[in-house]
Amino acid sequence: SAELYGDTTFTGTNLAAYAQYDRKFFDRLNLSAGVRYERYALENPPFEYLGQTIEASKATEAKPVFRFGANYQVAPYTYLRASWGQGYRFPTVAEKFITTTFGGIPIIPNLQLTSETGWSAELGVKQGLKVAEWRGFVDVAGFWTEYYDMIEFGFAQNFLAFQAQNIGDTRIRGVDVNVAGQGTIGGLEASLLAGYTWIDPRYINWSEAIDQGTSADYNVLKYRFRHSAKIDLQVQKGSFSLGAWAFYNSYMEAIDALFESDLVVKGLKKWRQQHDKGHVVAGARAAWQLDEGLKLSFLVDNLFNVEYMLRPALLEPTRTFTLRVDYQFRKEE
Repeated sequence: SAELYGDTTFTGTNLAAYAQYDRKFFDRLNLSAGVRYERYALENPPFEYLGQTIEASKATEAKPVFRFGANYQVAPYTYLRASWGQGYRFPTVAEKFITTTFGGIPIIPNLQLTSETGWSAELGVKQGLKVAEWRGFVDVAGFWTEYYDMIEFGFAQNFLAFQAQNIGDTRIRGVDVNVAGQGTIGGLEASLLAGYTWIDPRYINWSEAIDQGTSADYNVLKYRFRHSAKIDLQVQKGSFSLGAWAFYNSYMEAIDALFESDLVVKGLKKWRQQHDKGHVVAGARAAWQLDEGLKLSFLVDNLFNVEYMLRPALLEPTRTFTLRVDYQFRKEE
């Protein structure tokens, strides 16, 4: 929408070419390597900004990025994997030129915004399991990601407004564990999905965080959950099924400090102090498959009516009941 950009038309172009090579050795080892060449262009006409006329300009940038991966079958149900890849992202039109408001807070352009680059590595193992009538797998992975000139929205230094900014160099490392399985419980068909993620999100140069106006007095990136977990269990008997799910997020340790002042969101700091243990949200569902093409479901979200936020000052929905009918139209043979 032109209104998001001050009724001015901007043009962004992205062209890319990609090549990948895969090779299998000894029926156990799979190797892959890839390269992608990206070219970006961002063009703006003359426009007014803060009482000044910004001249027409065109910014172009191009760069290759590489990735490598390996997967090795150690045993019949055991797999090791490793990967490393580069990342590259040019600012979007919205990030560089947007002019609008959100929740009463202005969002302004950042004409000095530059591209972000980085790399990510992962080392993991996947183990197949069979326990009694259950079959499934456990997947454990460690990852390490670094961003340089990372782009995120934050408060502008000289204005009570949001804008996309290069927040400096950052590092996010962590561990991810996932479990999945299918089997029987008391004669009922059952399936399980569960996962847990721990991350250590921080600035490589802690002094840069101070410039970003973080609410934390230690090195941690804003708007991250250090711990998160999820679980989903379903049982089925014939055409009937019952399921339950839950997820957990730990306390969001850092946000923009200005959000915690009563000038922006009155009472937010007190609310965060009272809800500093994270949150567990659960739900349930029941379904009846009447025939091949007709399914009736009843769902409950936020079963225990937990008061929680995924973003500051934006409460998530309260307990919600949904009756759903799925019907599949089939073409006559």
